[in-house]
Amino acid sequence: MNSTASWISSPEVLLLAVLLLAVGVVVWLSLRGRGKKPGEDAYTEALEALVDGNLRLAVQKLKEAVRENSSNIKAYLILGNVLRERGMHGHALRIHRELTLRESLTPQQRAEVQRALMYDYAAAGDIERAIQSGHRFLEETKSVGRDDLLFLLSLYEKKENWSGALELSKKYSKVLGPAFRKRQALYLVFQGNQLVAQGHDKEGRVKFKEALKLDPDCVAATYYLGKSYLEADRLEEAAQVWRQLCEKHPEKAYLVFAELEKVWYELGRFNDAEQLYTRLMQQNAGKDRAALALARIYSKKGEYDSALEILEQAQNGAPTPETMALRLQVLWNKNQYKQAASQAMEFFEKQAMQAQKNFVCQKCGFVTTEPAWRCPQCGAIDSFAL
Repeated sequence: MNSTASWISSPEVLLLAVLLLAVGVVVWLSLRGRGKKPGEDAYTEALEALVDGNLRLAVQKLKEAVRENSSNIKAYLILGNVLRERGMHGHALRIHRELTLRESLTPQQRAEVQRALMYDYAAAGDIERAIQSGHRFLEETKSVGRDDLLFLLSLYEKKENWSGALELSKKYSKVLGPAFRKRQALYLVFQGNQLVAQGHDKEGRVKFKEALKLDPDCVAATYYLGKSYLEADRLEEAAQVWRQLCEKHPEKAYLVFAELEKVWYELGRFNDAEQLYTRLMQQNAGKDRAALALARIYSKKGEYDSALEILEQAQNGAPTPETMALRLQVLWNKNQYKQAASQAMEFFEKQAMQAQKNFVCQKCGFVTTEPAWRCPQCGAIDSFAL
């Protein structure tokens, strides 16, 4: 027993055991690391940093990953994207453009590179090249994401290339869905406006009518179609188109009240305005604006009591600045409450003019006195809540 214990505790045996353990650890680590590509740990750490929102660490680890493994295309793509997000679009462009020189890329990798370049060029303000890269991406990719498609369409919108936007949206209508037909109709309207501005009124009206075929509820198409008829001195057709707008979309009818009154006055049928406003007052949508318009007509005709009666109905116990302003004006015309009316009228009329004439872009706050379906400042479409 003693000889056995002595043998077990001998220094030579302990040293041998330690050596065997060390060899085992080395072998285990070697087997554990076998199959791992160079830079894989750095790439994984970069992804974890991105999840945590640590962009600085992510950039550091991505650079480390591509240094260790230059064939990691995904790492290059993500590195460029992160740099672009940090405002370094020049660096992002350089990284992504260098990838286009690699002949070993798969079709899907080429698509991802072009997708990245689309966003890079857009960030750099080079919209034309961004559009070109976007189309290369669409040609290479196996599946088109809706967000990428909407981004490419937004580039066309910035360039005011409505025909290009329409063609692209029609080609990928299944991706965009049926609701996008409303946007396509607006593309046609904007095309029509461009043609009218160039003196091609007839061609412009064709586009407005195409828009209405695509989206029968397109208020913009009806509005500009009537305006085109008016400018061509085709008053009867302008009145017909705008009357249809009022009857089909009573909540939007106020957009053409002033124009319709002028047209009917020129046609010698001003009573048509009174009849229209009376009908609109019987509907919930748009009845308050119709009441104001009718009261103004009565006031201009000197029928002050009728005007006050209409305003009383419109107020419904809760007078608005608009109805109160007109009420004070009528009372002033009747020589009543002169001093109070003159002071109050100045304030309320300003409020009424702002409320009725100003249209505010919900995206950037731009204010215009004419109905608009595309903001001239930020380019947003359908942002005026019309």
